[in-house]
Amino acid sequence: MPYVGFAFTSAALDFLGTLPPKLRKQVIKKAKALHANPHPQGSKKLHDVVTDDGDPVYRERSGDYRILYVVRSNPDEVLILDIDHRKDVYRMPKTKAEPADDMKMKEADFDAIMSKALGVSAPQDDEEKPAKRLSSYPPNKRGKS
Repeated sequence: MPYVGFAFTSAALDFLGTLPPKLRKQVIKKAKALHANPHPQGSKKLHDVVTDDGDPVYRERSGDYRILYVVRSNPDEVLILDIDHRKDVYRMPKTKAEPADDMKMKEADFDAIMSKALGVSAPQDDEEKPAKRLSSYPPNKRGKS
């Protein structure tokens, strides 16, 4: 009997958006199969990993990707917490923290602090410099044979 509720978190949906269509279809198919059978053969309960509500976290494989999910009993639902590549998915807690707005500094303020600390003035980008050639071959002289 399928569970009543089935949902993806925003982290799982964000990752699905980055996958190529073929892999996305494969992972979604595997995740949706959890709705009918939340404990398929091959799924594992992660040791010492629980949600804030105390629900155990399970793992299901889908190729090189792992689906982390919880099964809740009241109401009966399956919640897909995260989907990621197998090398990255177990790094708990998974955060992509960015500094708060009050911690960000304007470039001019940074240049002023660094010039004071180093005793040199900040570089000026008023004039454009020609792009530096990265090739070790001499420039191609067209018209000369």
